Amino acid sequence: GFAGSPLVVGGKLIVEAAHTIAYDLASGEIGWKSERFTPAYASPVPFTFGGRNLLVTLKTEGLVVLDTATGETVAKKDWKTRFSTNATTPIVSGDKIFISTGYKRGCALFQFDGTGMDEVYASRAMSNHMANCVLLDGHLYGVTGNTHGAEKKELVCMDFSTGEVKWTQGGFGCGTVAAAAGRLIVLSERGELAVAEAAPDGYKELARAQVTSGRCWTVPVLANGTIFTRNAAGRMVAIGVGGGAARKR
Repeated sequence: GFAGSPLVVGGKLIVEAAHTIAYDLASGEIGWKSERFTPAYASPVPFTFGGRNLLVTLKTEGLVVLDTATGETVAKKDWKTRFSTNATTPIVSGDKIFISTGYKRGCALFQFDGTGMDEVYASRAMSNHMANCVLLDGHLYGVTGNTHGAEKKELVCMDFSTGEVKWTQGGFGCGTVAAAAGRLIVLSERGELAVAEAAPDGYKELARAQVTSGRCWTVPVLANGTIFTRNAAGRMVAIGVGGGAARKR
């Protein structure tokens, strides 16, 4: 199987399958298909380089850059895991592309030059298994560690440009991270919700509450003063955070 969010860009609907496929948004007709890859779980990300509109996606074989207009492969970089599972979406900043995957594979930053990608660094300090990092003010915040095994599971702050780890914080299991207004919204694997400052000089927690139960691998979502969480059983909990004390719905 495969999973990933579709992307609407330039009048096209981009879908990840064995191929990356571009449908005409108005008619539904196929505009182009990329060369065939093994399906993975990442969503495509649009970016522009040298005036050219491009897409980057993480396939099972590795990182792939495509031309948005034609689906032509512009660049490829091998990135394989022990269980052929790449489940996170690339993060693009300027000409830099960051990826991180589980199963002790770790992370890497690549610099795109228009035709290829050169590795800036690679590290096992950030090994995202269930959800992406977030990038804020030049720093990545994400949970490292797999759901199974003895690998340490921690919330990590890492310098985007260098890969230097600034701090780590345990206690979230294989949790997930979102961000808003300079703060991190962290949902632990067991349903604890924490809000902390997004600061590279240390973990600074502002609030914490047990909001749900069961296994939680879905990223919390903030919308209009409410944080929405969901567990593996499908139970959704909404936490009101606007206008005073938090309230559960």
